Amino acid sequence: MIIKNRTSLLLLSSLILTATIVILSWRIARVNQLDSASQELAISAAETAFSSDYPRVLIESSHQSYRDRYPSEYLIRYLGTVQRIMGPLNSLTAIRGSSNIPLIPLSQAAAASYEIDLSFSNDDALLQIEMVFEDNRWLITNFDLFSDLLAN
Repeated sequence: MIIKNRTSLLLLSSLILTATIVILSWRIARVNQLDSASQELAISAAETAFSSDYPRVLIESSHQSYRDRYPSEYLIRYLGTVQRIMGPLNSLTAIRGSSNIPLIPLSQAAAASYEIDLSFSNDDALLQIEMVFEDNRWLITNFDLFSDLLAN
């Protein structure tokens, strides 16, 4: 009887451990996928915002709080002004930052923050982008451009 209980306990413990490893492995893979997706969105939003007439990615990926502060008409006008002052976007020279994605999703909301160095024909600039993960996608909550030329 004792051997049977020990065998059952060992089997149950092994099953629980295996299930935990599988769940954690899946979650780690998901975190890596979300991290890559946040960085891809930051790069895509920056490129389209400063190299096209319509910042589609920025507008379509904006969080409601950002859209409330900066309606699409304002963004289009602002980004047009930036392009006139800064000149054409030459390149994204560097990206720094990361996402903060909890391994246990109930503990806090996933967020990401990036700084992107941009090279325009008339000046260099720093773009700061912040995002949250809601409704199964990244949404931009902040998109700020800093440049000496724009400050004057």
